[in-house]
Amino acid sequence: MSHNEDDDVTTHLKCCKRYEVWLDFKTFTRNSLEFTSASHVSGTSHLKKHLAKCMEKYGIIMNVIDEQPFVFDQEKSINDFATTVIKHSYCFNMIERNSFEIFYNGLKPNFKLISRNTLRSDTQLIHQKKKERMHDYLDSISSRVQLTTDIWTTRHQCIGCNCITAHFVDDDWILKKKIISFQHIEYSHDDLALNKALRDSFLDWTIDRKLFF
Repeated sequence: MSHNEDDDVTTHLKCCKRYEVWLDFKTFTRNSLEFTSASHVSGTSHLKKHLAKCMEKYGIIMNVIDEQPFVFDQEKSINDFATTVIKHSYCFNMIERNSFEIFYNGLKPNFKLISRNTLRSDTQLIHQKKKERMHDYLDSISSRVQLTTDIWTTRHQCIGCNCITAHFVDDDWILKKKIISFQHIEYSHDDLALNKALRDSFLDWTIDRKLFF
């Protein structure tokens, strides 16, 4: 092999070391040239084929570049679970059911299960934080706010639920609507009861100066 050919092979091998396959192979030096156990003139294809056979035969797992190790976070897991309960309206007592305990133990044994009272407190805390952000958002918009209300009443228990929705156009001229209240109202649901519910709601959100209708 000529001197130029030697330089070409050396340069080729150095370039090939950029490939992921070199995480699983080592080179050795002979006569100032680097070699692997296979031919040095065929790039990395032979190494990939050999590694694939080893994986198939022995179950060897290739290294993954930039793979970040998983770090368990108890607080984040609790917050994620509380958010799931809120979004899907799950019962708080589901956390105390034996079948659920078996389920989460199989996924992550180091997760310490909380009580339903703690879960309730966590959901209320999430609600409070989101309400504070929404309060700041409504305070920042420059448009007027319109309110609509819907009432549902049970026939036999005479229990009323009132939902108040705020409608407005944001600073990007996009129509928005946000539920700002969902509460029980006293029976009978006359004008006075509805008036109190509306008044308490827009005073709570400090949007009384922005009301349009």
